[in-house]
Amino acid sequence: MEKLFALDQVREVHSVHGDVDVIAKISLKRDLVSSDAEVISDFVHNKIRKIAGVVSTQTLIPGYSKVKDNSNPQ
Repeated sequence: MEKLFALDQVREVHSVHGDVDVIAKISLKRDLVSSDAEVISDFVHNKIRKIAGVVSTQTLIPGYSKVKDNSNPQ
């Protein structure tokens, strides 16, 4: 988790229970030439899968999201 969290593009890392051990939220920027799929594939293959101990990855891309602002709890 520490090596994954150390990557600049990684915003959050969570240890979870179940079929998956770790969930990471990653923010990537693409250039004008590459597609989103190419940028994601490149990052996963060349950064995440190179980390010792990573056995497999699964990429989930949100279609629609809503996020609550928890900085001002009531």
